[in-house]
Amino acid sequence: MRVETGTHQSETHQSGTHQSGTHQSGLHGQAADNTSPRGRRKIGVIVLVLVLGWLWWDNSRITVRAVDVSSSRLPQTFQGFRLAQVSDLHSRDWKGRLIERLTREQPNLILITGDLIDSKHPNLPLVLEFVRQAQTIAPVYFVSGNHEVWSGQYEELKRELQALGVGILDNESNRITRSGSSLTLLGLPDPELTQGRDFTDEASDPIDRQLQALVHPEDFQILLAHRPEFAEYYAAAGIDLVLSGHAHGGQFRLPLLGGLYAPGQGYFPKYTAGLHRLGHTSLVISRGLGNSVIPVRLFNPPELVMIRLLRTSGSD
Repeated sequence: MRVETGTHQSETHQSGTHQSGTHQSGLHGQAADNTSPRGRRKIGVIVLVLVLGWLWWDNSRITVRAVDVSSSRLPQTFQGFRLAQVSDLHSRDWKGRLIERLTREQPNLILITGDLIDSKHPNLPLVLEFVRQAQTIAPVYFVSGNHEVWSGQYEELKRELQALGVGILDNESNRITRSGSSLTLLGLPDPELTQGRDFTDEASDPIDRQLQALVHPEDFQILLAHRPEFAEYYAAAGIDLVLSGHAHGGQFRLPLLGGLYAPGQGYFPKYTAGLHRLGHTSLVISRGLGNSVIPVRLFNPPELVMIRLLRTSGSD
């Protein structure tokens, strides 16, 4: 009996040893598979698909940036007045989603701050249909950007926009009246429209002269100007609120550093997105709704900017 028992125990031990060895062999096989070239390729493909999927999602959504701008110069009758800023659309077809967002936001005015079209594919019928629908939501005002100039089709675009009832603000002003009080919209054309494609930073001097001819110091003034890099000149002219675009948010936004590059400002630009204060002047920069030369954004989704005007007591 002891011999049989001992044999039974020995057989059981050997069986257990065999199972353990088989299990360990399986673990080693899985680990080898994961670290083999084939396993690494599989992981790499999964990571790539996830990254590309996220990039597509982030570049295909419309975010809404809500900005409050306060000033003691704002007439009380414009308290809570809402402005929708549409910038740098670059002929992008949002297939009705942008109109849906504008309808939901219920702005009092829709202000387009340049690059409505893209110079390489202007697609005037597409953008004109967008503007026609936008006009049913609120009055639309427009100022030119560099891509309107580059397209060679700006005069045609301008005629079509005017036919739709859009206010063209290139070197023009328009007074908005509400219950006996008013504010003034001003617009600067893109410097390339007035000075050509070879203009340099010295273009700020003609911009300064243009502003001095436009300003209405007695009114709360809102300036539409495509390029934010001339911010100091807008502030020096005493503008209350400036709306700009052009920088595309720096295209690639890096944590803690902000935008990587913007035309007219170079690498790590100062003015790419959001609200900036320069003395009594508020500058709002849209990251834009489309792309041009660089077809993709990083940590920088397209945006519609909604601005609410608020009156404060005392001086700014």
